[in-house]
Amino acid sequence: MSLLKVPLLLVSSVGVHIALTSPNPPASSSEVSKVQDRWGKLWIKWGPASIKALYWILSLCEVTIICIQSNPSLPYTPHIFAALVHPSTSSSSHSPTITAPFMAGWALITSAAVLRLVCYRTLGRFFTFELSLRDKHKLVTGGPYAWVRHPSYTGGVLTFAGYLVCVWGPGSWLHECGWLSTVRKEDEFLRQEFGVQWDDWVQRVCYRLVPRIY
Repeated sequence: MSLLKVPLLLVSSVGVHIALTSPNPPASSSEVSKVQDRWGKLWIKWGPASIKALYWILSLCEVTIICIQSNPSLPYTPHIFAALVHPSTSSSSHSPTITAPFMAGWALITSAAVLRLVCYRTLGRFFTFELSLRDKHKLVTGGPYAWVRHPSYTGGVLTFAGYLVCVWGPGSWLHECGWLSTVRKEDEFLRQEFGVQWDDWVQRVCYRLVPRIY
């Protein structure tokens, strides 16, 4: 069952890559709208590339764990296992698997990639990640743009939703190999140790790892 997840992980990685890769070179400074602020420009420059790289890294870590647990005789297996599995989770029973949440996230990512590809092809050279007006720009109202005005953003939202489910959800490398469960164990340990002081801190700082997400 675990080995079947390998191609699914690779497909989802390609899907994220497609959804977050501009089909055209960046718009020139003369084409970029002055409405776009500095932070928006920085996000476009570094955000998609960083998110793609992180997803590829996490997926390849998960693929590696699945492969070495399916074939423990592979070279350097103990060293790789020690590097990718939290010390508190030494049992091989903790293996990334296909779960319903993972399949839901996978479906979101692949659907989003298809939608983004359709948007890329419908807009052609007019599609850029920057808010821009290109030479001889035309208003495109066909394809998915006949249904909603910003379908590529719909694809972006679906991509991020699927991304989070696949990376953080049950069956994922982070979830099954001890990295997320350790966070909860440390929370419980600190709560028992510091009591009311810890409770007050949790009221002020609600999120464990990522602000407003987790």
